[in-house]
Amino acid sequence: MTWIKTNFLWMMFRSGWGEKQSQECTLGLWIKREAFDRYLAHAVHSKYIPEVYGSEHEYNKENAKKDIAKKDNGKEFIRLQWDPDHHPSGAKHPHRRAIQLGLKNVSGLVTGEDIVEIVDFTPFVSDQRKAILEKERSSAKEIYEDLITPKEEIYIPHNPDIGRRLYLGM
Repeated sequence: MTWIKTNFLWMMFRSGWGEKQSQECTLGLWIKREAFDRYLAHAVHSKYIPEVYGSEHEYNKENAKKDIAKKDNGKEFIRLQWDPDHHPSGAKHPHRRAIQLGLKNVSGLVTGEDIVEIVDFTPFVSDQRKAILEKERSSAKEIYEDLITPKEEIYIPHNPDIGRRLYLGM
């Protein structure tokens, strides 16, 4: 399964600023809006939410698709998980959440048809990590004041059904 993390600082938390084993490379993927909307429309939450699924039986039916995808490489499955957003230090942000999507056998991603651009952020991440470490060593009060992060925008679904599926309270 390939995981898409939609928030830079959350990704830095998970990858240890690119220092964790097998997470040394940070890629930025720009995905077509209609493809991302499609992923969200078909994603299954990592836990049962009555307001989204109505009944545990319906959730279990949706969730069973992951077992089918494991056995049948042609079957698509998308996992939706909400996690805390993070401060550059790794501390959880008290008011923001970040979404991550686990994609299994999603043909448009595999073929590249859903991808607009791929950017290697590894050198950028390395530069930012080094700048933070230098400030930590110098006991600077504002360790993160010069930190540069990619521009991010809040995703607002055009389709209210997707908003309800995400449980955004729309």
